[in-house]
Amino acid sequence: WPAICDYFKSLQQKSTKQQPTSGAYRRIATKCLDKEIIVKMEFLIEVVPLFENFAAFFQSVEPQVHVLHTRMSELVERLLLRILKPEALAGKSGKELKAIDPKNVADHLSDDDIVLGHDTRQALRSIPKESRHRVIVSMRAFYMSAAVYLLPRLPLDNPLLQNLIYFQPKKSFLPESLKAICDLVQKMPHMDSKDAIDIADEWRAYRLDADTISLSENAEGKRVDHYWRDVISLQS
Repeated sequence: WPAICDYFKSLQQKSTKQQPTSGAYRRIATKCLDKEIIVKMEFLIEVVPLFENFAAFFQSVEPQVHVLHTRMSELVERLLLRILKPEALAGKSGKELKAIDPKNVADHLSDDDIVLGHDTRQALRSIPKESRHRVIVSMRAFYMSAAVYLLPRLPLDNPLLQNLIYFQPKKSFLPESLKAICDLVQKMPHMDSKDAIDIADEWRAYRLDADTISLSENAEGKRVDHYWRDVISLQS
């Protein structure tokens, strides 16, 4: 950015007729006079990966529905923890997470504790002290606006997505996975009560089988559909 501003300053030293007249030129030239622009840029560099990593994760040919709820929860938690005290989120998930009010000032971190990133904090020192609080308020407002937008739109309280997390190899061995699988079966229109009983029995057997236990312990990095294909092949 400093190099760009130096270039624009060199253009401004030319005669009026030699200077560009486009709107883009005027906008950039105006921004070069903004002492806070570096702070804003550093803040964007800090924030973008939060959303970029979430979006990039799902740009895959692999099935990811089994981790959708987990990833959504992590996104919201990481976002909120940048402006809220940890106790405001402690022990909350799903519907409770959606009920959090990001605008509740009582839960907010102080200006010194809000997460802005090291480089953003360094850049803040380059602007007048009396301007710093106002800039931090605008960054806090960004976090709040993002959270207010996401919380009602992300299906964090969707029971289907919550139950699907138990198709993750390690989570499939948790005690609560049996109830989750039974709940999923009951939601399938082509399944009857006998099917539900049979699947519950199969799930219990799956969790006790030494071969499937070994398979799950070595499932790190394996596609979830390939994992369950291997499970089925062991049982056939």
